[in-house]
Amino acid sequence: MKVVHLEGGEYPDCIVKHLGFDKFSEPSDADSVLFWGWNSAFNEDLKREYRNYKKKFFLDTASPTAFYSGPDIVETFKYFDGVYTICPYTSDILSNNGIKGTAVCFPVPEECLDVQEEKVYDAIYYGQIHSPKYSVLLNALSNFNYRFCSIANGAFSELITDFGVTTQEKWKLLAKSRCSVGLNLVFPKAGHLQHADQYKKYVSKGGSEALFSSEVPQMKTRMVEAAACGTLMLLYRDGYNVVENWFTSDKHFLYFSNQEELHARIQDIRDNYDKYLPIVKAAKDQVKQYTSRNLFNKMKWDSKHG
Repeated sequence: MKVVHLEGGEYPDCIVKHLGFDKFSEPSDADSVLFWGWNSAFNEDLKREYRNYKKKFFLDTASPTAFYSGPDIVETFKYFDGVYTICPYTSDILSNNGIKGTAVCFPVPEECLDVQEEKVYDAIYYGQIHSPKYSVLLNALSNFNYRFCSIANGAFSELITDFGVTTQEKWKLLAKSRCSVGLNLVFPKAGHLQHADQYKKYVSKGGSEALFSSEVPQMKTRMVEAAACGTLMLLYRDGYNVVENWFTSDKHFLYFSNQEELHARIQDIRDNYDKYLPIVKAAKDQVKQYTSRNLFNKMKWDSKHG
C-alpha cells in the first residue's frame, strides 16, 4: 500500500503528524493507497493522480468535528473505497450511505510506548478549555502537584504550568504523572450545529443523532497517549462513553462523575499508587494493538481481502 501525506487541518499539538504512516509506504504497490492528513481528502490534484488505484483509503482523525464546518464530508468521502474513522457514529453514517466506514481507535505512534519517566506529579491535563465542564477537572487538579499543558490562554489560564510544549515534551510530562484526566466530548456551538443540519438527511438513512447535540462524543488522543506512557486514565463519565469501544472500565481506566469523586480518585492514586499499577499495565498492553503500524497492517490486509 502506498501512503500519500498532506499536512494541515489538525491542531499543532495533535499526535496526527507523528503517526508516521509514511514510514510504512510501499510505493511499488500500485493497487492501493492511503490518504493521510485531513487536507489530503480535499485535494483534487491528489485525487486525480490516484483515481485509478484499485483501493483508495482515508484515515479520518477529525470526526465528529468535521460535521461542523467546511464541505460535505459524506460527499467528499465517496471518492474512497474505505474510510477509517475514530468516531463510531461517523462510521455508522458513512456505512448507511454507501461508504464503507470502519471505526478504529485513535492510533498511537510506536515511539510513544518507549517513553519512561519516574513518577513526579500526581495528575495531568493537557488541552484547551471548551466548556464549563472542564472546571471539574481543573478545580480538582489544582489541589495537587499537577501539570496543565495548553497551546492557548483562556479560562483557567492562570493554572497553566506548561505552555506550548512539543509533543515529545508532553509525552515526558505524561510519563511523569500518575494519572491523566480527560473528557471524551466536544461542545459544538449554535453556529456549528446550524452547519451540521445539512447532514440530517444522511442520518435519516441510518446513523446517530448523537452528532447533533450540544455535547458530542469524540475519542481523544490524550487517552491513548496516557495509556502508552504508563499513565492511569481518569475519564469523565458521559452519556456515550465512546472509550468503551476500545478499553474496559475498571480494567484499563477509571471513571469519575463529579469534582468530588475526581478529587478522591486523585488523592487515593497519589497515596496508594501501587494498587493501581495493574490497571496501568493492562492499559499499556491494550494500547499496543492500536499503534500506527498495526493499523496500517490492518488497512493493508483489508486492501487485499476486504
